[in-house]
Amino acid sequence: AISMKETIAESLATERIMSILALFFGGLSLLVTGIGLYGTLAYSTARTGEIGIRLALGAERGDIVSMVCAENGFITIVGCLTGIAGSVLASKTVASLLYGVSADDPVVLGTTAGMLICVAAAASLVPAIKAASIDPLSAIRYE
Repeated sequence: AISMKETIAESLATERIMSILALFFGGLSLLVTGIGLYGTLAYSTARTGEIGIRLALGAERGDIVSMVCAENGFITIVGCLTGIAGSVLASKTVASLLYGVSADDPVVLGTTAGMLICVAAAASLVPAIKAASIDPLSAIRYE
């Protein structure tokens, strides 16, 4: 004889596996997004000549870090707003696949945007600190 708990657990096994897979691939996509953001933001920070000239003219290293983070923050905010607008427009397509949450739930959209902003901030800080620590003379000579 099979108990009611075993029957319910057996009937929900497929949904449980699908939710675990969705969680795994969601985490994997966040990792790939973070790597892509880091690469993009690091490439946009690789203006060693300009940063070297700014440092040679007397800019503080903190000013360089804040300038790079502000530029990368603007790119991130525009990207998040574009992504939210695209997901709201596409929400009707995936609405039938979701259970327990609406396709345009502001908490989910805000949490996702917040996570991406945190990833972008971390990905932006490393290149900004590297850019601020370059030697101005060698950066100017490099160009």
